[in-house]
Amino acid sequence: MSLSTAVSGSAIVEGFALIESGAVVEDGAVVHESIILAGATVGGGAVVSRSVVGPLVHLAPRSRTVRQIVVASRSGEPVDTLDLLAGGRR
Repeated sequence: MSLSTAVSGSAIVEGFALIESGAVVEDGAVVHESIILAGATVGGGAVVSRSVVGPLVHLAPRSRTVRQIVVASRSGEPVDTLDLLAGGRR
């Protein structure tokens, strides 16, 4: 099976960003100096800055993820984050 990365034409990718094959960045989303791993979805209008979004995570439209590591449950809902500023779990 071949996976492709889908980055909407209206999405903004700034600075260093790695978006793995199979990830989706929807309309109006902003990815700034972040890593989006395979199978993750960044919802429309969401902002991801200086973060790592784990495999199969689905970030809600218009959500804000800043300086976080986000992992998902088997259903893809974000279940745990590590706050990179505070150095601990939220």
